[in-house]
Amino acid sequence: MNISFILKPGEPEFEPGIEAFLSLMTALGKLRLFQSDWKAYDRPIFDGVEAYVARTRDGNFEPDPSELKPAEPEFFHAASYIEEPGQTDILAALTYWWGAQETLLNRLNIEIRRPHSTLGTDISLYRDTIAAVIAWQRPQHVSMAWPVYRMEHHALDKARQGLGWLGWVPFELSSTQVPEAAIVEPMADGTFLASQPDFWFAGGPNKDDDAIAGAQALELRLNSLGVLPTVVELREGTWGQ
Repeated sequence: MNISFILKPGEPEFEPGIEAFLSLMTALGKLRLFQSDWKAYDRPIFDGVEAYVARTRDGNFEPDPSELKPAEPEFFHAASYIEEPGQTDILAALTYWWGAQETLLNRLNIEIRRPHSTLGTDISLYRDTIAAVIAWQRPQHVSMAWPVYRMEHHALDKARQGLGWLGWVPFELSSTQVPEAAIVEPMADGTFLASQPDFWFAGGPNKDDDAIAGAQALELRLNSLGVLPTVVELREGTWGQ
């Protein structure tokens, strides 16, 4: 599943943006789901800010950074976390886009590629991750869903953002307002919601049709409450304010 964070529009300078990304890596490295053993371009990222900025610049600009305009192309930075030293099976991959073209949204994506070897897929792992990202940079919308769910089972118009299994909206909601949600909790002047407490699949041999229907019902309810944004509204950068 992917945790997708839609951030506010903005084009920070290259080095401040990279340093902010590094600070997020440091914060996530303190959570149960992660460690401080993140890799970026197959190298450790915690060997100093200057070295990391220089490596990232080399990896993103070819052949000369001065030849690029601020919005060409989008800045792309990725890091991944591997649980065991020497292991090649990545647990989570993180990608942060900002300063992109006007047609794109600034966003952060955390791809959860497999269960944690000891912690599994406990929902609190993802709740804590979302809270840490919100503390780093308050997003406009957060969702966690399988790509196949977003492509084939999205309950709303394609222009409107859904929620999937779980997510966060920048509005305060009560459980009575959202009876379709199994979890409704206050978080950062907004609400963390989940359609059910357990991890589920949206495709393949383990596809859970009941879970898909539950997620769709939750999205329809949230849309009726007016708390799910369209892409146009997110581009304005004021959603939830």
